[in-house]
Amino acid sequence: MKKYLVLLFVLGMFSCQNSKKEEIIRINDMVYQTVIDTIYSRMPGSMLCQNGIVYWHDVFSSEGIIHAVDIKTGKELKTFGNVGNGPKEFTYPLLSLSPDGGLCIADGNKSLDILYKLENKTDSLYEIVSGFEKDKGITRVLQGDGGDKLLLYPGKKRMFETYKDGKWYKNGICPIHEEIANGYDVFQGNIGYNRQERRLVFSAMRFPYLAVYKWETQGWSLEKELKGKLEYRLSENKMKLSEDMNGAMEMALTKDFIVLLQRDEQVEGKPVKPEGPRDMSMLPRSLFIYDYDLKLKKILNMQFPIVRICGDEKENTLYAIAVNDDFSMIKMIL
Repeated sequence: MKKYLVLLFVLGMFSCQNSKKEEIIRINDMVYQTVIDTIYSRMPGSMLCQNGIVYWHDVFSSEGIIHAVDIKTGKELKTFGNVGNGPKEFTYPLLSLSPDGGLCIADGNKSLDILYKLENKTDSLYEIVSGFEKDKGITRVLQGDGGDKLLLYPGKKRMFETYKDGKWYKNGICPIHEEIANGYDVFQGNIGYNRQERRLVFSAMRFPYLAVYKWETQGWSLEKELKGKLEYRLSENKMKLSEDMNGAMEMALTKDFIVLLQRDEQVEGKPVKPEGPRDMSMLPRSLFIYDYDLKLKKILNMQFPIVRICGDEKENTLYAIAVNDDFSMIKMIL
């Protein structure tokens, strides 16, 4: 017997008005600068920025899967990382930034982690290989100081597993408090950490949800959350979300802002299924800008779809891979 449920959350996080019924500022002529005119990739994956370098993952490549780009010149500095079953190859690469500089690739299927460091933006690439035991089902990794790590497991009741000072902490509250068998699919999301604010941020990809956590003695404690309208049904202990759900495809953190890439239905209309796997026209083209108190400050309605975003935590610069005939990399000041 199928049980149909509809939960309505009052906060209306992704609606066109906030709780005070104030009009949201929409900007449709945002100034941006092109970093790279054309990116040759069937599909750009994860994108991260640190110390003047943007790293982006070429999902369907098997060799040189990571591209390191000088954001001032647009010059590609280096490609590295291979997919495969070899001793230094990845079967499920997960990208994160080291606090001390450099890009870390962790394998979600085995205990392989490699830190890649470019010296002074030259061709000199250093590799530090290590191993870290992980359970299957990990989808995101954050690097902390002194070897600390935070792992995201969307299929577990406690989504965050943090290794800190030699101890494990299991925290993180599932956005929906239903015991379901398909949590791995339903609770997919993005995580980021702002070191200046000392806040961990989680955004759901399949429905409107945004949460901020702070570190306390026994782990991450929920500080603030925003929930949008949620519609789903339960059948055989599995959750089926409505096809109209509009979560955040991507999340980026900057010095002062949380940026979500998602569809602005007031401007873009309801989600439409793409005509094929290569149809990028239906991707969202709006950027929702929040502060760390989860107040929506403005919405940027770009004139083209966007597939990836990343931010610089030391300033309020946002980088994006746009779909404008070809893929291109752009940057803008928020």
